[in-house]
Amino acid sequence: MISECGHMLCQVCEDVLFVRHSASCPECGQLLKRSSFWEMLYDDPLVEKEIFHRKKLEQFEESVFNMVYDRDLEQTKQMVADFARANEDLIAKNRNRLSRDQEWIEWGHR
Repeated sequence: MISECGHMLCQVCEDVLFVRHSASCPECGQLLKRSSFWEMLYDDPLVEKEIFHRKKLEQFEESVFNMVYDRDLEQTKQMVADFARANEDLIAKNRNRLSRDQEWIEWGHR
């Protein structure tokens, strides 16, 4: 099994690690969900990681294209809403980080 961060785990290690729904990668510490693992198709983990990120980017680009050119709007809006629901914790964390960065920009340079 390989994670979205590109590190591999055997099935037993994955089962032990994910007693809860999420856990940190033992290699890099990135927060992962059980759903972020998949069976390796290629021998090289870097190839797996590259393909994973290219597919994500392609989905994002297709959503932007659909919204800009009014194509499949209902389906695209539903996909965006599903993504937002599935990632609400990460979105909130990133918004908080942005707020702290903005605060540093506004107050740190005075």
